[in-house]
Amino acid sequence: MEGESAHRRCVWEYAVTLERILLRIEEEGLTISGSKFACCVPVLDIVGHVVSLRGRKISKQKINKIQNWPRPAAKKEVRGFLGLCAYVRMFIKDFSQVVAPLRILTREDVLWRWDEKGE
Repeated sequence: MEGESAHRRCVWEYAVTLERILLRIEEEGLTISGSKFACCVPVLDIVGHVVSLRGRKISKQKINKIQNWPRPAAKKEVRGFLGLCAYVRMFIKDFSQVVAPLRILTREDVLWRWDEKGE
């Protein structure tokens, strides 16, 4: 019985907080997409991150996109890949050092050449 009461209180607090947020959004003249709005869900995929009570991790779709990115043939394609990887940088130890060879390739004063460092 005590657990049920705590659960009701938690749901009530959640509903009150959600109502405040939605009212604030309305006051500011903002809108929410009904097809993208999720409420009371255990797991949520947001911009390539899977968020749950256990924390945050990279979505499988984002990992597949990174792993299957085609070998770049120009600086612009390297920049695109680095932009994609920026979404997951918080999960990669020493990210700046890992992508340093790729960043060098994007510089204007560096001649384009794909080699083992880039790979």
